[in-house]
Amino acid sequence: MANPRKTVLLAEDDALVALDLKGHFIEHGYAVLGPFAKSAAAAEAIGRHKPDIAIIDFHLQDGTAEGLAAALEKAAVPYAIVTVASQDKLPKSVSPIGFFEKPFDIVQLSDLVSDAP
Repeated sequence: MANPRKTVLLAEDDALVALDLKGHFIEHGYAVLGPFAKSAAAAEAIGRHKPDIAIIDFHLQDGTAEGLAAALEKAAVPYAIVTVASQDKLPKSVSPIGFFEKPFDIVQLSDLVSDAP
């Protein structure tokens, strides 16, 4: 079981995916920040409570999550991207520790979160 103090930030604008991810991580002992449908709201949350890891959809309600990715990197928070876009469509400035194209395997994503520092 995961360390119950490990916090996962979720930035996902598809409500069903967001709730599924939130439920999964809470069930496995994680604290969850979000889900946030907008990258601006997620970036603001980082300043209030630094997560241990983030899972972000690259295309959110307020545009791409490139700024959110930069904020996570500045705060030294590792992040994985879950999106419908292929990895080669991401800007070079984005450096996730994992990339998952939708539909994705939640077990693989969960393993990545569990293994993250």
